[in-house]
Amino acid sequence: MIRLTETDFAPERDALPVIQDALDAENAVEIGKISFPLLLSAPILLKSGRSLRVDPETLICGMPDCGGCLLRNENIFIGAVSPEPDDAPYDADMSVEGGIWHASGRTWSEIDSERNPAIATLRDRGTILGVLFFCSARRFSVRNITVRQSDFYAVLVSRCQDFLAEGLYFEDQYKDGIHINGPTARGTVRDVRGTCGDDIVALNAWDWHSSAVNYGPISHITVENVEAEHDEMRLLPGKKLYDDGSVRDCPITDCAFRRMSGLYSVKMYQQPYCYNKTRRMNDRSLTGGLLEDILFEDISVEGTVTEALAEVTLDAFWEIGADAKNVVWRRVAVAADEETFRSTGMSLVTVGPKSSTWKRGETDPEKWEELFEPDLICHADGLTLEEVTFAGAAARREDTVLRVVHLSPNPDYPNTTPMGGTGYGVVRNLRIL
Repeated sequence: MIRLTETDFAPERDALPVIQDALDAENAVEIGKISFPLLLSAPILLKSGRSLRVDPETLICGMPDCGGCLLRNENIFIGAVSPEPDDAPYDADMSVEGGIWHASGRTWSEIDSERNPAIATLRDRGTILGVLFFCSARRFSVRNITVRQSDFYAVLVSRCQDFLAEGLYFEDQYKDGIHINGPTARGTVRDVRGTCGDDIVALNAWDWHSSAVNYGPISHITVENVEAEHDEMRLLPGKKLYDDGSVRDCPITDCAFRRMSGLYSVKMYQQPYCYNKTRRMNDRSLTGGLLEDILFEDISVEGTVTEALAEVTLDAFWEIGADAKNVVWRRVAVAADEETFRSTGMSLVTVGPKSSTWKRGETDPEKWEELFEPDLICHADGLTLEEVTFAGAAARREDTVLRVVHLSPNPDYPNTTPMGGTGYGVVRNLRIL
């Protein structure tokens, strides 16, 4: 092992050559406590078989031209334009532990450019939209890290297998905490804390063009011990249509979420790219997608938050706007009593599509965006809710626990919003125990 100390670095100088040379020379590198920020001009490349341990108080920052990614595996494969071949290689057996990672410097206008940042930043600077980024990787771990006030996904995982991400702390993170793209299987995410500007945990099998690295199934992911600070979580299935006409199913299956608190919304619905109208695009899934064999267990819910990001009104804590099979909720404790919870107009779970108008401060309806798929028909089969309580008591009415959504067009749109639609939900084999 090589141990790097403060004498190996100089303030306000590029620390990348020192760190990269050490990783190229030895399988394991340790960076001790450094009193000044370590600046990186480009991402640290973590090759197969390599490990990096950083003192938990050492700050690692991107220089202005770094591009946002501070560490990634060596051989990433981007399948955002066309599916990756079955024999595309994987890096393997890597680990990173410790450190405070801070990657800022790009403005939101640059992040939301009409180019595909997931491709453009990779080509331009060898970077991607993750502060720590693993793509086409197996048997790796990310442990005991802090990501501080960064404009990018804190940990981005795509086309990976058999990974562990634990001890993640997000300090005023501006975007998602841990963001997972398919095809990814067999991962554990646990001991997650902090606050994010969007989803603290996101499983996006299908994703928008502006953030997708790859597309495909996500399966056998376990998420446990999440202590959020007023955050959302997302499960986004679908079916990808590539530019070459090929398609790929993107289901989310066999996943478990245990011991979570501090969330106010779990989004399980299809959502097209939010700038489709203004940018004259049609970035949307071919179907609502499939969620199958999903477990939520030991979840604490406040139950009185009614508004989310982008002017979205919440219909439920869990909103299912996709096809769902065998979804189980076990031991869900809502802090509010049933009467207070019902006064918000919400149910604990809804099945069916959403309609929401994003005005973005504009008065011209032609500049407004419909954020969802209001004409979608969603089928849910085999939903089970066990030991759901409101202020310690069981619900007296079934529609407090689950409500089926039937939309209709709003004849007064755009004088009143949202636009509405023709979609609806169908529920079969519901059990409330």
